[in-house]
Amino acid sequence: MLTRLQRIIAVVLGVLLVMMCSEYTRSYSSIDLAIKSNTSEENLKHVKQVILNSQSNNKSYYFYLNDRDDVVCAELSKGLFGWYTESFSTGSGLNIKENIQIPTNGYSRSDYFIFGLASSQVDRIEINNKSAKLYSLNLYVNIDGNEDKKLWCLELDRNKNVELRIKAYDKNNKEL
Repeated sequence: MLTRLQRIIAVVLGVLLVMMCSEYTRSYSSIDLAIKSNTSEENLKHVKQVILNSQSNNKSYYFYLNDRDDVVCAELSKGLFGWYTESFSTGSGLNIKENIQIPTNGYSRSDYFIFGLASSQVDRIEINNKSAKLYSLNLYVNIDGNEDKKLWCLELDRNKNVELRIKAYDKNNKEL
């Protein structure tokens, strides 16, 4: 007959085994495999061209163009058995072929991450008084036309209910 402690240990080990099996089945050895295997949406699955990858610790934000030239961000985490996707984000105003009419044309937000496109005149973007990272897309992608579009991104605070205030500034620190 099992003692109470033995039953508790057996239950805990069973739960850990199920959790490890779950993580193993959704993990992949590379970021590319994780993206292609973890979405059923065709417009997110196809990686036409990698733009950039921002990686720190066990977290990665992988920016790429899909077949329609939309910027997509895949948020990935690294677990015991490899990479797995947390979320995919894209949205209107994030197509690199479209003209940017306003300084910050469009953006997409997941729970704790926001990114978007900006016009060439933008030198700095602030979201709720925090500076976003800004990348010139011409360094990564061959864009038709003369306009230097920029990709901006910021990891947000963990409070989801905060209203976003996005401000764009030019090189002279003038708000656009």
